[in-house]
Order: sequence, then C-alpha cells, then structure tokens
Amino acid sequence: MEDALLYEQLEDDLTLFAVCDGHGGPEVAHLVAKLLPITLKTDPDFKSKNYSKAFISAFKKLDDFICSQRG
Repeated sequence: MEDALLYEQLEDDLTLFAVCDGHGGPEVAHLVAKLLPITLKTDPDFKSKNYSKAFISAFKKLDDFICSQRG
C-alpha cells in the first residue's frame, strides 16, 4: 500500500482526516501526511479561520516544496 493516513486534531473543534495517495511510491504520501498539518496551522488564513484559502495555500506550498530541489 502506498497510501498514508492522516488524522490530526487541528483545533478543539476541528479535525483533519486525509488519505494521501503515493502514486507510484509511499515517500511523497508520507511526507504530505507529515507536513500538511504543520503547514495548515502556520498559515495566516488558517489562523483567521478562512480554512478554504488556507487549504489552497497549504497544498500550493507543499507542491512547490515537493517539486523543488529540497523536496
């Protein structure tokens, strides 16, 4: 199985559930499962409870990171 399961309590009344698909290998799925909660919680839109914008921003940041030399 190349999937990574994610369950994270982000706030008292907000929980993140996700299945990250590896698409050919588990490494990226596990990396996203590890970094997504941290990336969300530090996003300014998340802090102002604009969750839809925060998710878009977090996915873009993670995609940029994965496509970079560091990722």
